[in-house]
Amino acid sequence: MPRFSAVLLICLCVATATAGDWPHWRGPNLNGSADAKNLPEKFGPDQNVVWSVDMPGPGSSTPVIVGDQLYISSFDERSRQIWAMAFDRRTGALLWKRPMGYGQRARMRGRENHLAGPSATGDGKHVIFLAGNGALAGFDTAGKELWRRNLVKEYGTLTILWNFASSPTLVDATVYINVLRRDRDGRQPEDAGYSSYLLALDPATGRNTFFHERPTRAKKESQEAYTTPLPIRRGDAASILVLGGDCLTAHDPKTGAETWRVTGWNPRDKMMYRIVPSAVTVGDLVVVCAPQGEPVYAWRLDADDPRRRTPQRAWVSNETTADAPTPTAFKDRLYILNDKKKRLDCLDPQNGKTLWSGELPGVGVFRASPVSAGDRIYLVNAEGVVFCVAADKPFRILHRAELGGYPTYSSPAIAHNRLYVRTAEKLWCFGVPGSE
Repeated sequence: MPRFSAVLLICLCVATATAGDWPHWRGPNLNGSADAKNLPEKFGPDQNVVWSVDMPGPGSSTPVIVGDQLYISSFDERSRQIWAMAFDRRTGALLWKRPMGYGQRARMRGRENHLAGPSATGDGKHVIFLAGNGALAGFDTAGKELWRRNLVKEYGTLTILWNFASSPTLVDATVYINVLRRDRDGRQPEDAGYSSYLLALDPATGRNTFFHERPTRAKKESQEAYTTPLPIRRGDAASILVLGGDCLTAHDPKTGAETWRVTGWNPRDKMMYRIVPSAVTVGDLVVVCAPQGEPVYAWRLDADDPRRRTPQRAWVSNETTADAPTPTAFKDRLYILNDKKKRLDCLDPQNGKTLWSGELPGVGVFRASPVSAGDRIYLVNAEGVVFCVAADKPFRILHRAELGGYPTYSSPAIAHNRLYVRTAEKLWCFGVPGSE
């Protein structure tokens, strides 16, 4: 049996209207990869720029591209408003913008979350925006508001130390949102508190499909997570994976019922093990980066019924780690951005062995996640420096572009043979002339 024939058994399905779109924070394959070709290797403020536009302020949301439109949210430094915005992906022209309530100015350098962190998601008919203040709204592609809700008003405070930043996922005509939060904010009596939950709703009406409470034995900050729901599918069998609160759980996409749970990276019940990177699948494996310099874990999904049979642990790697960036999977390889050491590690996902590593120069820390396409890996640090790295060995930095704009926490996006990069100040589109 070929070493990765299992990839045919487990595949990802995300709503998208057009081939080449980037309809979700982690792209069409939900693992940071795209099938784009002829992406620019050399790019910068004066090189292979298709267009650039000024942003009203910073934000950590990643550009989402569906059809001819690009969706992104941004904090406005002057008004403190969070804006949901749509641009023409070909020209950068602003098509519409809608208010999403008030954001938050930075508390301190290195700890910025302006509440414009969650990325949008769309399917060609609907686009869903979520803000860190709990505002949740659905629009059509012309910017008409279809519905509006607020998670805080309905389900209580988003008790997350560095503010809510999980993104919605739109798949099979359903929007999934996980809220993994601390059970109390210090003001409730001992017998009261908040529950974490997985929410599913109709993108056209905003009405709940289900609301499922997700219990955890984690304590204090370890209950919190900044992760995004991950759909998996084998034939007609689908599940929604949720990571946080010291565990990875699988849920029925119709009811939210939990079908299995795995854990193991916090055996001593440490209370500050919040988790930031989302889970990622590669072949028949699901990979989890434990927090704060701890190892990377992989579980092998059951080939016959990944919905209900608990996966078996495949390997644990102490050679790499990622505290904030979510890994990307590309051509049977797993790429982990070790933000502690500013190093990119390439792993064989079948056994977790490191194939090669390379250091990324500069003073900027990494908060954004890597993306991959066309035999290249693209990474951006908080100072707005973008690296283009060869996906094969040996490790080679092919290009470095200094765009500026601290804090740049947004991950790049790849769509229709274009590279999109959002800094605190600008939104950039790069491409080779005639490649679209």
